[in-house]
Amino acid sequence: MWFYKARSQWVEDVRQPETGRKLRWYLGPDERQATVEYHRRMASLYGEQAPVQTADLTLVELAERYLAWCEANCAKSTVHYRACYLAWLLDHEEGGRPLGLSPAPSLRPQSVEAVKAAHRSINAPRSVNAFVATVQALYNWSVDQGLLQVNPVSKVRQVPRAPKQRRSLSAAELSMFLSKADEHPPLGDFARVLVHTAMRRGELDGLPWSAYDPVAKVLILYHHKTVGKTGLPRHVPLCAEAVDAIERQPRRDADSPIFTVGADALYQRLVRLRKAAGLPARVKFHALRHTAITLGKEANIPRHIVQEMAGHGSTLMSEYYTDADLEMMRGVGDAVADALRKAKESPALG
Repeated sequence: MWFYKARSQWVEDVRQPETGRKLRWYLGPDERQATVEYHRRMASLYGEQAPVQTADLTLVELAERYLAWCEANCAKSTVHYRACYLAWLLDHEEGGRPLGLSPAPSLRPQSVEAVKAAHRSINAPRSVNAFVATVQALYNWSVDQGLLQVNPVSKVRQVPRAPKQRRSLSAAELSMFLSKADEHPPLGDFARVLVHTAMRRGELDGLPWSAYDPVAKVLILYHHKTVGKTGLPRHVPLCAEAVDAIERQPRRDADSPIFTVGADALYQRLVRLRKAAGLPARVKFHALRHTAITLGKEANIPRHIVQEMAGHGSTLMSEYYTDADLEMMRGVGDAVADALRKAKESPALG
């Protein structure tokens, strides 16, 4: 709903399921009463469209009614992806005939399984599961609206997802990557700052010298183009290795970036280095962030300290911990440095 100032009323635009014609409902000036009136009209509109059991309702007709309801009640992006996944079902041929022309109440679970099998080879499990969820939503809505008595595909299950891949690097992998990255400056120093601070690459990319406080040994993100996903300003403490990596960069004026080469260009260097050195595909800038967080936890640094260091937003944690000690946060970078030292001393690397 939206408030129409010219008429001082709450308004909703809906589409008639049968004709597709748009209607504009004026629901009154009070938002609560307008919401109640909106739901009353929606129940009336869709309750009149069909008897409890509609044996001759095809899948295409059912999908059209459902998408018309979605347009009036869901975000445009939701309508778009549900239409895309329903197209998988409607366009799938069974016996030389599209499923969309078959009666909606008689859809068999085997037919949905056939669509799943056809798309599993070309789509990720997440997409296939989104298809199953969309079909389930279609039939659950049909039952709620009184168009059908039962959901004929209620027992169709989603496909199992692939096991999660390790996203962080081992100390040996990290040490090897940094030694190779040092041959392509400033890639090595850029990577060192990321892994010793758990920063996102977008936070460090283009960060000006004015954000660097050499006395307090922190990076201040509140005035940069990005302050991370949370949108909250934060101070990032620097361990000795991160300070050295920053100090090695040529200093210009306060508004010039610390790293003059952009993150995108550095990432292209990383990809070429990764292929040449035979490093695993998970060696990415974001993997350095995961590595810092993992090593910080393995070093028994308190969870809320690691969270503050990484800039993760959590209202629940913020209620208990308002200010994490910068020295304790700097311990995350020190934990990474200790892991690297142990990796270099390991005979496996020699």
